[in-house]
Amino acid sequence: MLENKQILPGLDDEINSMAKAMDRVQQSLPIYLKLRWVVSDKAKLEEILKTLKDLNDGLFGVLPIWESSQATPANPPQGSPLKLFFDIPLFLNIRKNCDFVGREYLLESLKREVQEGKDMLNIIVLYGTGGMGKTQLALQYVYQHHKDYTSVFFVNTASVQTTILGFTQIMKQLIQRHGQPSEDYAHIGRLLGMAGKLDSTGCFAVISESDGQHVVDAVKQWFAAPENTNWLLVFDNLDDLDLVDIEEYFPLCNHGTVIITSRRRESMQQGRRGFEVQEMHPAEAIQLLLSACAIPKLEDLAPIGK
Repeated sequence: MLENKQILPGLDDEINSMAKAMDRVQQSLPIYLKLRWVVSDKAKLEEILKTLKDLNDGLFGVLPIWESSQATPANPPQGSPLKLFFDIPLFLNIRKNCDFVGREYLLESLKREVQEGKDMLNIIVLYGTGGMGKTQLALQYVYQHHKDYTSVFFVNTASVQTTILGFTQIMKQLIQRHGQPSEDYAHIGRLLGMAGKLDSTGCFAVISESDGQHVVDAVKQWFAAPENTNWLLVFDNLDDLDLVDIEEYFPLCNHGTVIITSRRRESMQQGRRGFEVQEMHPAEAIQLLLSACAIPKLEDLAPIGK
């Protein structure tokens, strides 16, 4: 009866289909035996999937992006930036001190330390007692030399919260810069290691500790890009070394300049460069007082009693 094809039409096709199915089962069995833990260990599977997603998101920030000299994909994102930008306009929330006087020898020392450490991640520490003008010295250097850098950022490291806030402000500047040629914030998010974090206007929220750490890591990744070698990052007010582990905020690269201001001499650890900022010379102090009183020269002071 089985040989009578009129009684069971299509039997050969069914047999061939079953044979192919059995082959697929046999081929899949070794893979199933290796991955059968997936059925019983859902937590492990979710952990692996999260790790893979994080790695995938991170690749968008380090893999080469389409250049004009390379073959263009068939359907590139319309209106999206084609590469990471490293030229970021200067924006500081600290005003320039128009009464800054003297300290030329310290500015020259700082400039020399910067030049001598150009071929490395150059970390320079300005330390000294509170009120000696460390912040103003760093700020004056920034305003004098910011055009020598592609980007300059100022972060208040008085606490972990202010440090994360500083990195958040840096990320906002990066998003704003990348949003100038394109408002495809989904693509910008992938470029900057913020995939899935930006809304349609380029805004993002830092609600949890993990959100803040994600922003810090993404900014560090931008600093560490091989093409991004000429930036300046100022960590101001690093006075509590136990509260803020500044090592966690250094970009993992061999380029760029970091200036730290701190009351703690211990900030000079681990081969960092730098010097102590001491009190002003008497002539500088007098000139500062005259400047604050809008008196150009000491000779212009009116004698007492006249």
